[in-house]
Amino acid sequence: MALKAYFYYMFIERLRAETKEAHQILEKTTIPLIKNATNKNEYIRLLSIFYSFYMAIEMQLDLYLDDEIIPAYTKRRKAASILNDIHYFAPHYPVPGLCCSIPSITNQYEAIGVLYVLEGSTLGGKIISKMLKSNLLLEQDAGIRFFSGYGDDNERMWSLFINHINGLPFSPAQQQEAAESAKNTFLLFRQWIEAVISNDIITKNTI
Repeated sequence: MALKAYFYYMFIERLRAETKEAHQILEKTTIPLIKNATNKNEYIRLLSIFYSFYMAIEMQLDLYLDDEIIPAYTKRRKAASILNDIHYFAPHYPVPGLCCSIPSITNQYEAIGVLYVLEGSTLGGKIISKMLKSNLLLEQDAGIRFFSGYGDDNERMWSLFINHINGLPFSPAQQQEAAESAKNTFLLFRQWIEAVISNDIITKNTI
């Protein structure tokens, strides 16, 4: 039992280790965007970038994951929350198009690797939501539900997810598939953000 627990512990450490560099590179791209979202137009543009990537991914995740495979999976879907935030500020804003370059999701292992990245993004929710409320002069959380993550439940939901995937019977090869998908999620999201910024893929609609 001890050896088995150690093996799965190492799976989580492997995910963290193999995605560390890609994670740091993405953060250098996303954090300035969040800090610079100082008005509603720029904030909606930021949300649109996230929606395009997240919705495209979630459509694929739904093919391999559900509430039986991942605890509270339905609650972990985030694209609808992003769109709700957009429409809070601009009710008639068009639904953003989907990103056409997302990580490979062809089995459950790749799906869990990708979800590892999306779930990890909620951990900074309190800091980010506080920053956005200050930037946008908001008194309540309405309009920043996505970046707030699960609110006071962020750490519990993360622990529930991590503890669950720790116990999944992944072989070394399956672990590698999950790790590669997680890494590619970071890298492709950064590429998507840069493509949007440089080519103006998402139109700067005004409110």
